[in-house]
Amino acid sequence: MVMTAAAVVGAAVALLIVAFALRAARRRLLAAIDRLPAAVRAQAGADSARRRPLDELEAIAGELAAQAQASSFVADALAPFPESGARGVESSPTSEEVAVLAVELRRLVDRARGSGAGPIERHSRDLAVIDRIVVDHGGQVAGVLGHRVLAAFRGEERTLCAVSAAAAVIGRVAAAGSAASIETPHVAVASGEAWSGSVDYRGRAESALIGPPLQRIERLLHDAIPGEILLARNAYEEIERDLERIGETAVRRAGTVGAQEAYVLAADAGARLRLPLRAMQTGGEPEPVRVEASPSRRTPAARRAVGDLFAGRFELNERLGGGAGSDAWKARDAAGRWFVVKRLYDGTAEDGAIAAAWLAAQRASAAIDDAWVVGVIAADSCDDGLYAARAYARDQTLRSVLGAGVRPPRGVALSWVRQLAAGLTAIHAAGLVHASPRAENVVVDRCGVARWIDLGVTRGRLRRSGGPEIPPEWSEKGPSASTDIFGLGALLDEMLLGPAHGAGTVSAEDDALRHVVHACLLEDPLLRYPSAAALLAALNRLPPPA
Repeated sequence: MVMTAAAVVGAAVALLIVAFALRAARRRLLAAIDRLPAAVRAQAGADSARRRPLDELEAIAGELAAQAQASSFVADALAPFPESGARGVESSPTSEEVAVLAVELRRLVDRARGSGAGPIERHSRDLAVIDRIVVDHGGQVAGVLGHRVLAAFRGEERTLCAVSAAAAVIGRVAAAGSAASIETPHVAVASGEAWSGSVDYRGRAESALIGPPLQRIERLLHDAIPGEILLARNAYEEIERDLERIGETAVRRAGTVGAQEAYVLAADAGARLRLPLRAMQTGGEPEPVRVEASPSRRTPAARRAVGDLFAGRFELNERLGGGAGSDAWKARDAAGRWFVVKRLYDGTAEDGAIAAAWLAAQRASAAIDDAWVVGVIAADSCDDGLYAARAYARDQTLRSVLGAGVRPPRGVALSWVRQLAAGLTAIHAAGLVHASPRAENVVVDRCGVARWIDLGVTRGRLRRSGGPEIPPEWSEKGPSASTDIFGLGALLDEMLLGPAHGAGTVSAEDDALRHVVHACLLEDPLLRYPSAAALLAALNRLPPPA
């Protein structure tokens, strides 16, 4: 009888221990769920209504694992790369025509003069002045090495702006430190094709600008004389006619380093060249050179600079990237709110019907209440064409993540495609199509959540004739819900099955995944999944990763 009582007591204690353990496990699970993004919790809650309690727990645990894995993958993949738009570096290396301004501060500070600041403090002030001048003239500081500053200017008037900035640097830096300076800055300008991007140097990301203009600058600075602007030959040829219009000429000079010839321009002549309109002082000055854009011009991106007021409400802060038909800027409004403003200049604005449909799609996307679609806050037309603005967030395009050269794990890729399939379901339910379901139009945040951006039919997209996301019927019928499904299948194929990343990531027995991709990419649209919801259901039936 005593042993029976002891056994009862032991069993009771064991049950209490188990109860406390289950309670603690429940608290940990709920805490983990609370740490999920709201969008993931909403999806898990919607799916749970169709599952048994045990299945629900397994699904939530799977979401937790996939979300943690996705967040870790994004962080690791982007570790060597700066954030898109950071320090003027775009998400992938780009080749373009640039004008490079080099400023060499050969200034020595005499401590005995009692200036109140040492060499480093004075040098810091000079750098701050140069940075403001460069930004005011539409450029970006590309690097600082000791006494030397390099700045890059882009666009049709890049050399004009670089020379004007050079004149401003000579005037303002020299005036600011004449009492303790033995020399005014040495400046030089070169132009040509250069490559900008990010390099992995000693385990950390560094922005890089390389190309012939940088090599010319190195030699030019050896021949520079304080108070003059030294131009490489190609830079001089780009502004020669503008110099003639204001009655100025440049003096040809033979280089002492290498065989290249250079042209000398006085700083005051540089100051009279065209400045950005918001920085010009026109009193008594010659009329600035103006190049009016024709209605069919496709390069208004060259007309915008940091600090410009766009569409009467957005102050442009940083160029995040761009392509042949559009660009994107980080901007803020008068209330201090930050936006991503996409400007469209692919010819859509010239076609009234397509422009109206695109604007209607942007405004309709604002009403899509879905966790996997980034809605547009404002969309309209202006002098520069069409634009759409969405809230700014610290995210990356999926293309920049894939561009890191690492294939995402199976669970991460499937989690993203499920989220994007759910987003397409909401887009199609609103009577819209995305029209360009590519990695460039997906943003992934640091939590590993994927969302659609930039939906709508444009003239540029209608002209598109190639690419893995373009199905056979595109040339005749244009974009549709079925072409969106085709594009999402191509994206899944790129992440997991495509040859671009090599073979062997997906096991040979993963026939279920291959079947889903194959069903998306069938040539006959009637044989594909009938809807994005059907595709999502098929993705949810895939077995979990081994």
